[in-house]
Amino acid sequence: MYNYTTLYVDPALDPRECVWVDLDIYDPACGSIGHHILRPTPTDRIPGHRSSVNPNLLRGIDQTDFIHKYPLGTIHFLLWLHDVRLRNKRACTLLLWLADSAWINAQRYRANVREWLTHWITVPELLSTFEQTATSDFEAEMQAQVLSKLQLAELQPGNVQNVSQHLGLGGHQCAWDKPDDLPQVRRVTDLIYRTTGWRAPLFPREFKAIQGVRHAARLPELMQKHGSFDRFLANEKMCSYVIPNKDRVNYTTGIVMSNE
Repeated sequence: MYNYTTLYVDPALDPRECVWVDLDIYDPACGSIGHHILRPTPTDRIPGHRSSVNPNLLRGIDQTDFIHKYPLGTIHFLLWLHDVRLRNKRACTLLLWLADSAWINAQRYRANVREWLTHWITVPELLSTFEQTATSDFEAEMQAQVLSKLQLAELQPGNVQNVSQHLGLGGHQCAWDKPDDLPQVRRVTDLIYRTTGWRAPLFPREFKAIQGVRHAARLPELMQKHGSFDRFLANEKMCSYVIPNKDRVNYTTGIVMSNE
């Protein structure tokens, strides 16, 4: 569990021997799978991501081509990567579109989402229902079959950046800050388990907290200060970072990946 300031790990495991999912860890010894923009320009080497799997890196998308950034979630990337199919069940497809607000991205960034689903990350369940995401009927189904269940579980929408075009529904991107939130996490994983039939994950019985420092800065200022993006990453002893838009970078420092 990671809130971009504190990393909570199982004390029985070495963090550098784990594969971090939905998190772009900047450490060549750590395997990680994420989907954010990580390279400002094609000339940046970002050596700490040599063990990272990321659709933007695979396709060669960087900050200079931001309008073509990956618009889906890590779960969609993993389904494509492992060629896993969902049950032929409407609730499964709706739940899949909910992940990372993919259906709202499909409404707002339609051409980009269509391109990724057609030519790159071809998830059949999403591709076959893509046209439906623009309709009010689809939103009504999402509200009735998925969002209402999350509301009954007393889960808050969390970080709502965009809302749907017809009913003003949020993407329900829940984020948890600490192990005390695990009862809420289990409500979501149980809903996923009941809907898809996938095996529910097991969580550690205890956690060790590794404290870091969260920063936000403008890319041009960092480049001026350090001379290059790669030098910035090395000088700051980076743990993780993302480029959320064309001018900024959010990053965390001070987290040492060790089981000692």
